[in-house]
Amino acid sequence: MADQDLFESTLKKSISKNFNENEFVMLFKDLFQTKSQNKFPNDFDTWTVKHQCGWLIDNIAEFFPNTPQSLLHLIPGSYCQLKYNDRSLEELPDWMDVDKYRKGQKFWLKNYIAIILSKVIGLTCIFSFDEELRPVTFGEHAHTPYLAFKKYMSTIKRMSNWYEGDPWIKGTDAYKDMRVTRSMHMQIRQKLCGMSHEQIAAKCTLANPWNPDREMLLKDFSAACPPEKHGQRPQKISQKSSYKPKGINNGDFAMTQFCFIVLPVLYPKNIGIHDATDEDLEAFCHMWKCYGYFLGIDDEYELQL
Repeated sequence: MADQDLFESTLKKSISKNFNENEFVMLFKDLFQTKSQNKFPNDFDTWTVKHQCGWLIDNIAEFFPNTPQSLLHLIPGSYCQLKYNDRSLEELPDWMDVDKYRKGQKFWLKNYIAIILSKVIGLTCIFSFDEELRPVTFGEHAHTPYLAFKKYMSTIKRMSNWYEGDPWIKGTDAYKDMRVTRSMHMQIRQKLCGMSHEQIAAKCTLANPWNPDREMLLKDFSAACPPEKHGQRPQKISQKSSYKPKGINNGDFAMTQFCFIVLPVLYPKNIGIHDATDEDLEAFCHMWKCYGYFLGIDDEYELQL
């Protein structure tokens, strides 16, 4: 019962001033109302958008029964924009524990090679989703192997400055790099919002993608992974709708953040971290919670909590 209460509380928090209620409701109506009338109340169309939105969030598991409950809140999260303009880097959140942040930094310094490796693997995971890859190719600075190499070397350097500094102290390298990252995200988001889904798809389609091992990888994944259940991946279903979310949102960032921390936290020994304590891993997660806050993620979407 406690888990269910927490689940419902997290979903209800999705309704914020940055939440696009209309697009969220239209997605469900577009995907489900014509095929599954019994899932909607008879008078659903007479309700206000806010009422419809609240009902959908309360009953979201009925529409995606094969999606893990812990991930359902990311569906409305994809319609909740990041809080760039509401947050100053110099103003720390009430929950931030500077001592725990410092302990997270020590964990990074002690295991930086393994953590950098985990970032590279994490990016491979997140970019297996087409919608997560599009903002990268859209930016026209990583659409070739060489440009991608330059971009991610720069990303690793920027993150290293975060890890070794204080992004909330004006004038530091960490502060400057956090501002640069926020600015890049905002610019890409604004461009995406100004284009149709068809325009975005056309711009993000690579003419001659270089991936000589693609077929081999697909074959390996098909053999190793269990068959996908119907509706297991909401983002795949939403691709059928013109109301699907556009990139750079809370749902996207929660998934990206998760890919950056998952290996050190869940599989530390597999990547060469052999003496991590629970306190070390908690501090590392807290450090990334701080970065998520600075990047505009709402607290309820930070997956490491």
